[in-house]
Amino acid sequence: MMIKSIVTQIKELVECNGKITFAEFMNLVLFSSPNGYYYSGQNIQQRDYFTSPLAHPLFGALIAVQLEQIWEIMDKPNPFYVIEFGAGSGVLGRDIVRYSKSLSVNFAENINYVSLDYQPSVIPFSGIDFVKSSGIPFRNVEGCFISNELFDSFPVHRFVKDNGKLKEIYVGVEADNLVEIVDEPSTPMLEMALSDLEIPEGFRGEVNLAVGGWLDALSDTLLRGIVFTIDYGYLAPDLYSKERSRGTLRCYYKHTVGSNPYDLLGLQDITSHVDFTSLMRSGVDRGFNNVGFTTQKEFLRNLGFQKYFEALRRINMRQAERYNNQFGMLELVKEGHMGDFKVLIQSKGIPQDIKLIGFEESGKKGKNLTYNANDLDIPLISEDHLSVISGRYPHLTVDFEELWPFKDRS
Repeated sequence: MMIKSIVTQIKELVECNGKITFAEFMNLVLFSSPNGYYYSGQNIQQRDYFTSPLAHPLFGALIAVQLEQIWEIMDKPNPFYVIEFGAGSGVLGRDIVRYSKSLSVNFAENINYVSLDYQPSVIPFSGIDFVKSSGIPFRNVEGCFISNELFDSFPVHRFVKDNGKLKEIYVGVEADNLVEIVDEPSTPMLEMALSDLEIPEGFRGEVNLAVGGWLDALSDTLLRGIVFTIDYGYLAPDLYSKERSRGTLRCYYKHTVGSNPYDLLGLQDITSHVDFTSLMRSGVDRGFNNVGFTTQKEFLRNLGFQKYFEALRRINMRQAERYNNQFGMLELVKEGHMGDFKVLIQSKGIPQDIKLIGFEESGKKGKNLTYNANDLDIPLISEDHLSVISGRYPHLTVDFEELWPFKDRS
C-alpha cells in the first residue's frame, strides 16, 4: 500500500472542495498518519523545542505537592487517577510519581498515573500506565486530568478583520503551491467566538473551535476532580489586542522560531497561543468551576520554589552539577519565557470554595510554607532531563543573583 504524502493529501482535499480551512490543514500536517508531526514523534528527542518538565524535575515535584493537596481535599480517593494528555516522552509523569514517594506514603500508593499520547513512551516505569490514544478512553474518573502545552497544538481557524467584516483565511493551491484564500467564515461559530471582542481592523488571528468538544468529553469522563492546564497564552482581551494584530501562530524547527506554516510540512511544529477566557467560559458552560488562574512563575513560587532553590545550596555536589540544577530551576520561572506560561485549574464535583496552595500568595500560611528546608527532598536533573545551561553558558560563569526572578526591582 502506497503511503500518501502530506502534500498529496492536502491537494486532494483542495481539489474536492476548492479550499480547506486552516484547521483542516493543521490537522493533516500535525496529526495525520504516518507523517504528521506529532504522529511521527518528530520531536521525541527534543530537537525542535523543550518543555518545562525537561528543564528540571522540580516542575513535576511541585505539581505533585499540589496534587497531594487536591487528593486530600477529595477525601483521599483510592485510586486517585492522574491522567496526562499529550504526555510525549513521559518525563512529567515520571517526575510526579517519583516525588510522590517523598510526600505521604498513602498518597504515593493511591496514585494511578496514566500517560496518554498518540505515540506514548515505550520505556516502562513503575507506577505509570502508558496508553496510546487520540481520544479519552475513560469513564467515571475520580482524580485529575493534566496537560502541559497541549491546547497550543490544537488545530485553529485563522481569520482577518477586512473592511469591518470578519473573514476566514483558508488554504488553497495555485500552480502547485499552497496559498491563502480569504473568504466568508466556514462556520458561524467563528464569529460567535469573537462576538464579545472589539477586533481591530486588519487584525489577523486564530480561534480554537475545538475547545468546546474537548471539554464536553472531559465533562462526560470526569466524575469528580480537577482539570489542570498549563500552557502559553492570554485572556481574550490581551490575545486579541492591537499588540498581537498579526496573530500568534508560530512554527518550531530545531529550536528556531518561524512564521511560515506552509514550509517543512510534517517536520516543524505549528502552535498558537491559548485563549484562556474561552477555556474558562466553555468550562463553566459544561459544569466546571474556575478554581484559579495565574502564571507558572507565581504558581511554582507559591508551592515553595524558593525553599527548594535555597536548599540546593546545602547539598554536597560538584559546582558544575549545582550550576546545572540552579539554571534548570530558574528556567521554570524565567520572565518572558516559561515563567509567563499560565496555569488554570478547573474543578467538578468537589467544593467550589477550595483554596489551593498554588494560588495562595507567598507569605500566607499554607502547607508549602510549613516545610523545613533542611528536610526537603530536592529533585535533581537526571538523564531524563536536558542540560539547559550547557548550551547557553558553556564556561559556567553565571551570576545567579542577576538571574533571580523574584528580587525587588523597585
